[in-house]
Amino acid sequence: MRNLFIVGAKLLGIYWFIMASLSLISTIGFIQHSLWPIIITFILSAIIQFIFSYFLLFKTHNIACLLKLEEKEIPLKNLSSNSFLQIGIILIGLYIFTTNISNFLKSFFFYTQPDYLTKTFNINIPEAMNQYTHLLSLIITFVPIVISLILIFKSQTIVKLISRYEDTKIES
Repeated sequence: MRNLFIVGAKLLGIYWFIMASLSLISTIGFIQHSLWPIIITFILSAIIQFIFSYFLLFKTHNIACLLKLEEKEIPLKNLSSNSFLQIGIILIGLYIFTTNISNFLKSFFFYTQPDYLTKTFNINIPEAMNQYTHLLSLIITFVPIVISLILIFKSQTIVKLISRYEDTKIES
């Protein structure tokens, strides 16, 4: 039970770390409009998420002790905790990929077809701002795709990195 909690907490920590990083990246879009209250809120939210993800990734043993979890093992034949963690990382990567691919494709369409909004809805947007906004949106929506592909294809390396810096090793 304790090891299963540790692996689950690490997966949640990875997810929170990625979401906090993406939250910080998305604040770039608000900088051009000088929406400082929103920017500060996003940054404070990301800092809190980074703190939680740090504790979940690297101090899970302390959390398990605080929660007084038993050492009782759940038998999983032919599946080590590291394998379970790797499967979870791949699932997180797939989730991030599937939830962000539509936004990326939409941004790609508007970047390659910049006059679509102007012609369709008769919106008068200056050409330079229109291209800059679409390029920025394309870059911001491309970052989660790259992160998800790294999680999917480099999950074993990520498991090794986490187990190298954690407070106690996950028992296999």
